[in-house]
Amino acid sequence: MVEKLILSESDFVYIRLKALIWKNNGLTTHATLFYSAVESLKDIYEKIETRKPLIVSCKGVVDGGDRGLENFFADIVKGSTRPIIFIHTDSLIDLLLNTIKQIGAKAPNCEQIPDENIFKVNCKEPILAIANINEEIKKVESKFINDTIKSCYKAAKSGQIRLLSTVVQAKGEFDAGKIISEPHLFIWMCLFLADTLDNYIKKEIEEKEKNPNAPEIKLLAVSLRGCPFASAVSLLINKSYDTIDHLGPRHKLFDVELLDNFKKGVRYIYVGDFLVGGTEVKIAKAYAELLGCELNYAIVLSSLLDPSVFKDNFNLITLTRIKEVVPEADYQLLD
Repeated sequence: MVEKLILSESDFVYIRLKALIWKNNGLTTHATLFYSAVESLKDIYEKIETRKPLIVSCKGVVDGGDRGLENFFADIVKGSTRPIIFIHTDSLIDLLLNTIKQIGAKAPNCEQIPDENIFKVNCKEPILAIANINEEIKKVESKFINDTIKSCYKAAKSGQIRLLSTVVQAKGEFDAGKIISEPHLFIWMCLFLADTLDNYIKKEIEEKEKNPNAPEIKLLAVSLRGCPFASAVSLLINKSYDTIDHLGPRHKLFDVELLDNFKKGVRYIYVGDFLVGGTEVKIAKAYAELLGCELNYAIVLSSLLDPSVFKDNFNLITLTRIKEVVPEADYQLLD
């Protein structure tokens, strides 16, 4: 499992601490780096593609937990010279610096680049042939997202098929079950969804701090495959979520009683998998408003249409555009 969580490039190996925390400790303590996650990092450092530098993203990790990092750095200097670069260290830099200070004379060759939130260890080469580490990581993550979305596409065996979610026929369909059934894919894609929502959530938190009466923010899932993403992302961004089972144009709404329990004044963010015409989001928005709530934002893995198309109904946040990932995916409105 750990091997599947790393992203390997020609010049380096990349991992996120939060992915290792999720794998070892679950999501209830996703921002705390415990010993077990550090042990997984140590296994990667010592055993997986050791000829390449290891790049570790600390994004979203704010607490060192136990003394795992101290042991990790102490073990590094027992003979290994493999370079390791910590990026996105803004929340963890004090822990890294204190850890190095505590092991004292045994400390490896370290360099901090504050402006870039980078902390390098055992890096004798200037930047290890990587011109801009943060930009390179963005490319790696973007490629992973595109490849994962592409793997969800299944072409129709013959001609075109009608999609279950809307009155559209297509040459194929996207199935997020491919992601949900593969733990490493699900972990990474949920992290990307959470990252994308993070800036919006931060703005809302700042608003609520200024105005205690600002509406509560919750996530909302209304489809079978949207629910796992909403559940995981809600934990990653520390927001609760509601689920309405099969709210859409072709499915029966099963849990009507949930609608009676909706708390008025909530600001919902729709979380889904793939969006073609936006019908499901529009229905969810209508239900939310009828119940005295708001739904002005939606986030999905991929969308057929540009987000600007929906601007009069809701603000769409999407990791990718379907046509950019799978150009052959053809959709036509049924008469």
